[in-house]
Formats: sequence, C-alpha cells, structure tokens
Amino acid sequence: MAIIYRRLEDAELPSFRKFCEDNWGSKHPLIDDVRTFEYYYRDRTDGGLNFMISVDEDSGDIQGVCGFIKTNSDKEPDVFISYIVSKKGAPFGTAMRLIEKIEEFAGCRSINCNNIRKNTTAIYEFLGYTVADMNHWYMLNPEINEFKLCLIKHRPKVESSGCIVGFSEVFDFCPADFRNMLNNREDYPYKDAEYIKWRYFDYPWNRYRIFRIDYNSKTALAVFRIFEFSGAKAISVADFIGERKLIKYVGKVAKSIMKEMSAEFCSLYEYGVDSCILTSAGFTLNEKTGENIIPLYLNPPLMENIEMTVFVSNPERFCMFRADGDQDRPNIEV
Repeated sequence: MAIIYRRLEDAELPSFRKFCEDNWGSKHPLIDDVRTFEYYYRDRTDGGLNFMISVDEDSGDIQGVCGFIKTNSDKEPDVFISYIVSKKGAPFGTAMRLIEKIEEFAGCRSINCNNIRKNTTAIYEFLGYTVADMNHWYMLNPEINEFKLCLIKHRPKVESSGCIVGFSEVFDFCPADFRNMLNNREDYPYKDAEYIKWRYFDYPWNRYRIFRIDYNSKTALAVFRIFEFSGAKAISVADFIGERKLIKYVGKVAKSIMKEMSAEFCSLYEYGVDSCILTSAGFTLNEKTGENIIPLYLNPPLMENIEMTVFVSNPERFCMFRADGDQDRPNIEV
C-alpha cells in the first residue's frame, strides 16, 4: 500500500467527515458543526484547511487525519495538535507520521497538545515528547461560605504577596498598546496579535473577560472565562499571555472579579508555571484525590476533579493553560 501525506482539500470535506464519524465512533462538534470547523481549522493566513491526511495512493481511501492550530503566523509557528484519528487496519504508525508531516509542513518550532487521552501517552513519549498532567489550582471567594458549583469540605489557608499592581479590563484589542508583550518571542508558545483577537476577543461562543496587567514596564493579558449555572457563578483562568513574572498578580485580578460577580471560586489549569508563584498569588493546588472538588465542567457541574494530560515538544520556557489548543470550547450537539 502506497501512502501519501498531504493537506486536506475543501472538495474532500464530505468524505473526510464520513471517515471521521466512522472511525471516531460518532459525530464530533469540531468536525461536523460547520461553523466550529471553519473557525478552528480555516487558516487565517492562506485560507487553506489546517488538517493533514494520509491517503492510499491507489484507492484514494483516507487512512488517517490530524488537525492543527497555529498560535502565530511566523515562519516557524508554535502548533497545537487538535483531533487525530486513524482507520482500523491503517499502516502502523499512521498517527505518528501525521504529526511528523505537520511538523514538516508548518515548519513549527514547537508542537504540542492539550488534553490527550491517557491511553495514547505512550505514543507521544515514543515520539520524544514530554507528557505530563496539568496542575489544577483554585481560589475560593473569601466572602462566600456556601457553595453550589463546587464541594468544599475544608477551606484551605492561603498566602498572598500583598503586592500592589495595576490592572484594567480590555474590551477592544489594539496591538499597538501591547508592543512589548507582542515582541517577546522567547517564551513558548508565542501568541501573536491575530491569534489573541481570534481566540478571545472575537470568539463567538464563550464569555471571556480579559484584563491587562502592568508592572515595572512589563505587560501581560489574563483571560478569564465566566460560568453561570442556576444563579451561581464561577470563573476560570483560560489563558495568560505575556511577561511570565506577572502571573503572580493573577490572584489580585481573580479576587476582584469574584468580589464583583459574587463568584464562588476561580479555577486555574496550567503546565510549566513555578508553583511558588501561584501559591504566593493566593491559589491552592487541588489534589485529584483530595476532599475538595473543583469541577472542570460547570454546565451543569460535574462533581469530579478532572485531570488534563498534555504533551509538549520543548518544555523549556513553555507554559500551557486551559484554553490552549482546541480546549475550553462549548459542548455543541451534532
């Protein structure tokens, strides 16, 4: 069987969707909801589809597919893998080859994935990627004692740096106001102005509140998602973009939002952040087997502590947050 690897073409979308449904086992909102598919996978630069496929050259049958999302439009972008599936009986290593071909096609400096299945970790470790569970942190609203969206059996003692920092809510993103942040390409992944606007300011599904943090001529953006269910509210840190040293001030912003909205808690999933920074910011590490339960899914609340497993190709100077890749998206029925 001669296999070729290439980019998915628009004319192939009907057979592509049929392949995905047959081999994933069901329809998937990222694939079958046209609006979602176009939003995530239509390249913002060249207009093509950011999906790599493997095809039997003789029969034309698809053997495997793998989507990807670029966080910037540089010549060597940082990339997140999104949705990968291969046909039963496809040539051995099809999934691995698809990822390798994406690296070649995109010329990416890093390739990563947020929230992979536990039974696939060995594949990514074999490819040389670093596999780890995200750390899950939380902060309770000090003014609330009865909780509807989480289960609190003991309220943790928290410490805070007490530092004064300036922050303000941002409603319209003007790249010229964030030059020092956007010029920093040393940290991974680099998120350019187009990505930031696409992912948070123009995002049509979730409600985000975005805050600018300024300290010592350094700038960052903290992105919070707002959850509401049966009259109760909670927030989560969806992303943090910019000077990493300013992460320690996210707690100040979170406390302000919780007080304003009477939100029960703030949740934060991350990989790569120094734990001392988050502890000093007032967050508590949530243990999966601990007594307190801080749900990941809140519409409706699923009272479980959920792990998010990731892989990264270059762990040095790399941080990942809840909304990276194709995560933190709505549950659309298809």
